Parts: sequence; C-alpha cells; structure tokens
Amino acid sequence: MQSLHTQPMFDWLRNVQHIHKPEFHQMKRLHLRWLCSMAFMLVAVSVPAWSQLDYVFSVTTGSLTTLSSPVQTHSTYTGANGWFGTPSSAVSAPLPFPFVFNATSYNDVSITNNGVIGLGATPMSDGTSNDLAQESVPILAPFWDQMRLGSRSGSQINYSTEGSAPNRIFVVEYKDMALSGGGDGTVTRVTFQIRLHEQCNLIEFYYENMDPGNSVGWSGGTVTTSGSIGIANGKTFISVTPNGNTATTSASKANNNISLGSSAIDKGVLYKFTPAGISLSGNTAQGGT
Repeated sequence: MQSLHTQPMFDWLRNVQHIHKPEFHQMKRLHLRWLCSMAFMLVAVSVPAWSQLDYVFSVTTGSLTTLSSPVQTHSTYTGANGWFGTPSSAVSAPLPFPFVFNATSYNDVSITNNGVIGLGATPMSDGTSNDLAQESVPILAPFWDQMRLGSRSGSQINYSTEGSAPNRIFVVEYKDMALSGGGDGTVTRVTFQIRLHEQCNLIEFYYENMDPGNSVGWSGGTVTTSGSIGIANGKTFISVTPNGNTATTSASKANNNISLGSSAIDKGVLYKFTPAGISLSGNTAQGGT
C-alpha cells in the first residue's frame, strides 16, 4: 500500500518521463552516432594504410667500414651477374639481429646487384626498374640503378656483421660497381655501403666514391645514370636528391631519375635515417649507439 506522501512523487516522475520521452530518444540517437564515429576513428587509426615513414633524415660525413668477415653475394663477372645479359636474382641473407623498420621487425634481407636491398623473408625482384613507390617489399636504396660487376678483380658485393652485441652493424658493400650505360669501364667504379644498426635501428648510406666523371664507357662515351635514393615501404617513401655534401628529401614525389653528373654525391658523405624519437650518441659510423 503506497503512502500518501510518496504518491505525488510517483505521479511527478511519470509526468517527467512522459514529457521528456522524445528528448530521451533524441539523446540516445546522438549517443549512438557518437559511438559509431568513435569506432570509425579507431578503425581508421589501427589500419596500416601506408602512413608516412617516421624517420628523421640527416647528412654528415663518415668513413668506409672495413669488412672483417665479408660474405660474397655477387662476385666478379663470370657471365651471369648482370653483364650484357639478364641481371642476377636477389640473394637472400639472414640478419644477425632483428631489425625494426617502420614498426615491423625483420630477420632477413635480399640483396640485388643494382644498389638496393629488400627487407623480409620474401625476396625482392632483381631491382632492374627503380621506382621507390612500386616494390612489393620494404626497400633500402643507397643508389638504385642498373649496375654491373666489372670484369676486373675486386668488383663484388659483400655483406658482413661488425662489432659485438648489442651494438652490431650489418653492412652491405657495393664495391667497384660499373654504372649502367658505361659498360665495363676502364678507370673508376662506384663504391658505397648500407649499414643497419642493432637496437637503435638506424639506417645509414655511406658513399666512398660516386664520381662517374672518372669512368669511361666501353664505347668511350660518358656514363649516364637515372637512379633512386631513399627508403620505402609499399606506397610510402622518403626520396633523397643529392647535392654534393648536402641533400633534400621528399615524401610526396619520388626522384627516380638521379643523374650523378648533375646531382653529385661527395666522397665521404653519410646519409642517416633515424627512427623518430630515438636519440643517438657516439660515433655511429663506427658502431656507437
């Protein structure tokens, strides 16, 4: 049996509920719309839809890393290494430590004879068509162009692990490579290195000699290049355009037509791609972190 004092309160509540019922349903609809909007935003954030590579690019100087235990992937021309014929396939190699690129860890690389390497267990193509935004695997390209192993001794591609854990460096060296269009050449060939650092995941491109002006083509003509420099993951990239001891970058337009004749790279130049938020100290070119 209801009390005489509580009955008016129940009547008031029923009236309020009746009066505000449309407003209640409107608020409910707005709330559902808000939840759907938030869910859509969360999905959009969680999907890896080719977000921009989060690296800081810088230019400094360094020196050539001497390989203590080099492993050859492509050696002096023997008839199947891209000299007047089909370029050799990429050679897979295990990394001595997990290397994180763009928030994904990799344990393998594939090394081409055209100045570019791929990351991951799936090998990249032979690298004959240099386009930073078109490779199906993540790539690191210090100078991606059609190259050839010269016929003279010493023209080779090697990799090696330098230093000791947890500061090891995985180095891929392109040594005395003959540039495309220059044939076997007779004088100078290009030499450069890719360096992957343990733990800090720093990427380095070091250039020992990139002077095509000292090369003479097999026909006596000048050597021409149309290369690409940078790092890429799917459709996203950081494209580098060299200018002597400096360089510019772009994440919106890939420069896939670099001519070393007009866009030179000075001897001793070191390009660094540092993961954002990482602070480095010491001489990283010699194994610092």
